[in-house]
Amino acid sequence: MARSTGVFPREKFDLDANMKITTTAADVGMDLGTANTIRVIVLDATVVQKAGDGTNATIQLKDAGNSDAVFYTITSADMAEVDTNGVYIAHVRGTLFSGISNVKYTYTAGTKSTGTAGAITGFSVFLDAVDNVG
Repeated sequence: MARSTGVFPREKFDLDANMKITTTAADVGMDLGTANTIRVIVLDATVVQKAGDGTNATIQLKDAGNSDAVFYTITSADMAEVDTNGVYIAHVRGTLFSGISNVKYTYTAGTKSTGTAGAITGFSVFLDAVDNVG
């Protein structure tokens, strides 16, 4: 897979359009398991943390080639450390994603009764093959 100049070429953030994940299943052009490390990037997120009896919001990355099996989950609690630009980054072993190339995400808002529901809004999700792409 060729590297682009990306948004942050020094840091190797290659936010190519084919690595943007949406709610519609799409082939990212590679088996994610062929990379040693996969970077999960969420951009422009506004996060509301749950409070009281509220529950977390979730972004679930799904393997659309395998009955929409969930292969990675991000919660509003995970995103407590979103920077001032709304950026969240996680690094995951690529072997955990072996055989996955057709992906999408689903978003589920948190719920509440008397507390505050967790929420993640205004976001974009990208995957980046970090190193040793085979």
